[in-house]
Amino acid sequence: MFSLPQPDAGTESYDGCLLVKLYDDPLHMKLFLLSVFSSYEFLITKCTTHDYATILRVAVKYQADGLRKRIISILQCIYPDNLQAYDKVHRVGVQFATTNLLHRLPLDDLESHIAIINVAREADAEVLLPAAMMRLLQRDFETLVVAARTSGLDATLVLEALPGLSALAREHSFGMFYSTEMRISDQCFSDKACSRVRRLVVEHLERPGLAHVAGPFAVVGFSQGKLGYNSCQACRSTCQLWYENGRKAAWEELPACFKLPAWSVLRERAMQVDGESRAEQGASSGAAA
Repeated sequence: MFSLPQPDAGTESYDGCLLVKLYDDPLHMKLFLLSVFSSYEFLITKCTTHDYATILRVAVKYQADGLRKRIISILQCIYPDNLQAYDKVHRVGVQFATTNLLHRLPLDDLESHIAIINVAREADAEVLLPAAMMRLLQRDFETLVVAARTSGLDATLVLEALPGLSALAREHSFGMFYSTEMRISDQCFSDKACSRVRRLVVEHLERPGLAHVAGPFAVVGFSQGKLGYNSCQACRSTCQLWYENGRKAAWEELPACFKLPAWSVLRERAMQVDGESRAEQGASSGAAA
């Protein structure tokens, strides 16, 4: 009764060990195994964004939770969950400096963004989605429609976020220009000029060809002459303070634009043991039924 169970006669084995057939793509499995058994340096220096998406998918399938968390942590350098880091990546442009270990990864590659978006939900990595979606929305609509046809992207979900993003911009980031108050600042000493500036800025933000500029996280300057801010110093200071605080408030509400829960929930899901959130969702569904 204490003997080890033996495979049935005729069962395929190698050197006495039972062989288990895997039906994954060999290249995908190779990436997965290299990620599991190689050093952390392999993940940082050898993988592409598409590789990360592949590893995430396989890691979820085989419940390699530690690996899934490491991949999410790496990808958060590109798709961060806080506004300060998001702005930093935006300022970098298309690629990190060569001193950064992730300098090989493109920061403005459409296919890379789509690969992460397509895998994020099944890997409990939705914490990456808001920043990735915002990256997509910097492209024109025609590009997104074509991408949806060729890559499996749910462009509807991305485009449906536009009204919500516009509302965040109007209410928070640029709310001072849409205010019904007669003056931007109580200390304004040039009512006529500052009112004209307000109208010019609103016209600029509403131009269809500059839809991405009107987003709630558009980076603008408030020095004299920037984006028509040729208003008095008091109004410029008020606008800048409102803008900075408004962007922070808009960031906290960003996930809802993409039909996602709050940032705190997304962060918790990303760090949960694989399958926990799905089990909780299943329990919630059962209770609701």
